[in-house]
Amino acid sequence: MNERSKEVRLLQKASDAINKNLAAELVAQGHSLTGSLERSIHGNVIQAGNGVAILGTMNSYGKYVETGVGKDKIPYGGHSASGGTSKYIQGLITFWKLKGLGEKEAIRAAFATAKKHKKEGMPTKGSQAFSKTGERTKFIRIVERATGDEIDTMVSSGLDMIVDQKYREVKSETI
Repeated sequence: MNERSKEVRLLQKASDAINKNLAAELVAQGHSLTGSLERSIHGNVIQAGNGVAILGTMNSYGKYVETGVGKDKIPYGGHSASGGTSKYIQGLITFWKLKGLGEKEAIRAAFATAKKHKKEGMPTKGSQAFSKTGERTKFIRIVERATGDEIDTMVSSGLDMIVDQKYREVKSETI
């Protein structure tokens, strides 16, 4: 196995550890209903020119889970639309149905949730009750702070081993 393959394998191992920790933090913060966001987290090792890097991706709504949404950005005007449909309200209805409510109850809960979001933003203060950590945002930053040194050490040690092995190989060929 050549050095580039070893480097790719090492970064994939680091990426897998990051992905696992991100998914665990989402669950701990109470963001796991269907598991869709956790399953969407992928770190792909890419090769570009002489370098190798990890490109992380996830469902687009993960950015709102990371940063939250200010009350001024909630797409709800405080009353039901006149005959139109709102993707935001439809999403809330789906959420409440997944939580086990029937159609009418889900609609009522969706509008109540929208009013609360419009007043407080997302996440709401009350949603902290669903978190085992007390946090409801910043899952990426939290994982980076908690595991950054460990990941750095893993990659650094792995790269040192690759370089040392190549050095021993070249040294033995020149003797």
